[in-house]
Amino acid sequence: MEAWLVALCARSIPLVRAGEAGGLGAVAGLDLGAAAGPALAAVSGAFLDGMRLCLGVSAVLLVIAVAAAVLLRRPRRSREPSAAPAAERLPAG
Repeated sequence: MEAWLVALCARSIPLVRAGEAGGLGAVAGLDLGAAAGPALAAVSGAFLDGMRLCLGVSAVLLVIAVAAAVLLRRPRRSREPSAAPAAERLPAG
């Protein structure tokens, strides 16, 4: 496609025009005014907090999975069968 055609199509879309004129807040229909900077900083901070939470939960689940794998792979000690049957081992009486 020709560059001028792409530019013409982009300008005909209302969201693109709103974004060029008023930024991301205008595209979403938000009128934050002077609070736009702190609001966007709060959103990015909340996103990072959520990522830290996900990493913490995944680390705990990884530790649990490794512990389960180690416990399941450990060979169990087998009991040595006694020479006498159970009835003979009971005290007489």
